[in-house]
Amino acid sequence: MFIRLLFSFAALLFSSMGFAQIYAEISSGYSFTTVSPNFRNTFELDSRVDSSFGRDHQISFSGPISSKMRYLFRMGYNQHRIHVFHSKRESQSFTEQLDGRMQSRYLNLMAAPIWHKGERLEFTYGLGFYAGFLFYSRFDGTLKIIDGTETTVYELRNSTPMSYRDMATGLFTTLGLHYSLSPKIKVGLATDLILFLIAKNLIFQDTGSVNEINMRLGVSYKFEKRPDDL
Repeated sequence: MFIRLLFSFAALLFSSMGFAQIYAEISSGYSFTTVSPNFRNTFELDSRVDSSFGRDHQISFSGPISSKMRYLFRMGYNQHRIHVFHSKRESQSFTEQLDGRMQSRYLNLMAAPIWHKGERLEFTYGLGFYAGFLFYSRFDGTLKIIDGTETTVYELRNSTPMSYRDMATGLFTTLGLHYSLSPKIKVGLATDLILFLIAKNLIFQDTGSVNEINMRLGVSYKFEKRPDDL
C-alpha cells in the first residue's frame, strides 16, 4: 500500500510538473546523533548526553538538471532515543535535575542539487538544506527538585519533555552508490551527514556541536514520459 501511494504520488508529480523523467526512491536505515563534546560542567550547569540511536525512513524524488547534475527532494521520518542527565542551578539554593531517557519523532524535508557519475554503477554527491518538524516526544525518568536542604524526586512516565524544538534546521551532505538492475530500477546505499544550525534537542546545545548521520538502503524506479505525451 505504501509503495503504491509513493508511485502514485510520483506519477502525479511527474505529469503535473512536466519533467521528462523522475526517479522515485524508498529507503530505510539507521540514524545516529552525535554531540561533541557530549558534556558540560559549570557552576550553573551539569549536562551530559549519550550518542543517540534511531531509525530513518525516506521518500526521495530526483530528476535531471544537466548531464551531470540532478535536483533532489526528500520527505522523511526520523525517530530517536537518548539518555540525558541535565542539572541546572536556577539560583544559589534552587536546582532542577532531569535524569532519564528521551524519545523524539520528526518529519523532515531535504532539498539539494546532486552531482552523479557512472552508468551501471553510479556515484552521487550533494549538499543541501534540512528542516525537521516535531510530532512526538516522550520522557521517562526522574525530575529532582533541590530547594535549599530539601530534595523532592518525581517519577516521570510517558511525560512530554520541554526539551525538543518544534522545528530544527541544518545543512546536509549526501553520498550515494547506486546499481542498476534494469533501465528503470536501481538499488542503492546512501549516507547523509547533517550539521545542525538549530538542533532538535535543547539540551544538546548546552553541551557541544550536534551532527546526525543517517545510513539507508533503498530502491528507486524511473518514470519517463513518452514523446507522444509531451
